[in-house]
Amino acid sequence: ERAGDTVELGACRIVGELVVPAGVTLHGVPGTIVEAPADGTAITLVPAASGTATTVSSLTVESHGTAGVVAHGAGLVALTTVVVEADAGVAVGLDGVEANLSDVRIVGPVTRETRDDVRWLRVTSAPASPGHGPTATCDCEPGARDGDRTCDSSGRWATITLTHGLFARGGALHAVRLSVTGLAAFGIVLEEVDADISASSVSEGLGVGLE
Repeated sequence: ERAGDTVELGACRIVGELVVPAGVTLHGVPGTIVEAPADGTAITLVPAASGTATTVSSLTVESHGTAGVVAHGAGLVALTTVVVEADAGVAVGLDGVEANLSDVRIVGPVTRETRDDVRWLRVTSAPASPGHGPTATCDCEPGARDGDRTCDSSGRWATITLTHGLFARGGALHAVRLSVTGLAAFGIVLEEVDADISASSVSEGLGVGLE
C-alpha cells in the first residue's frame, strides 16, 4: 500500500500483529475486530511525514499482551471511531508522534462490581522476568506465573492487567470524545506532550485518572 490508500476490512476477526504503512488508512465496519497475539501488539502505525495521517478507523481492537495500538517517531497518526478493549499492558502508546484521536473508547477490566477485589491491590502490566527474591520473606519466586498473576521482582504476587489506558511521550496529542474506563493504575499519562483534550472522560477505574 502507498500513502493515501485505504485498506478496507470486513466484519471479521483478525488475529495477528498488523503494521499500517505511512499515510495509509485501515478502515473497518461494525464487527471488525483486530486481536493481538499473546504478548504482542495488535496494530502498529508508521507515522506519515506529511499529508494524510496514518489512520485506523471504525474497528475494535482486543489486546491481551503488550499493547493494543502503538505509534513511534515523528509524523502524523489518527484514530477515529476506535474501541480498544485490553486486559494487559498499555491500550494506546504514542511516542514522539502528532496524534489526532476522535471518538476513541479505551476499556479495561476493572468494573464497578469488581473494583474492590483484592487482585487490584498489586498490579503489573506484563509477566515478570525470572530471578531471585531479595529476602527470605518472599511470597514467591520472581518470574513465576499463576494464572493471571506473576511474581514480581520484589517476590510478591501481582495481577497482570491493563495498567495504562493512554500513554503519550513527546510530540502532540489532540483528542476529542476520548473515553477511558476500567483502568487498574493510570487512565491517561502525558509526558512532555503538547496536548489538548476536550469532551472526554476517565471513569470507573482505580489509581490516577490523568497524570
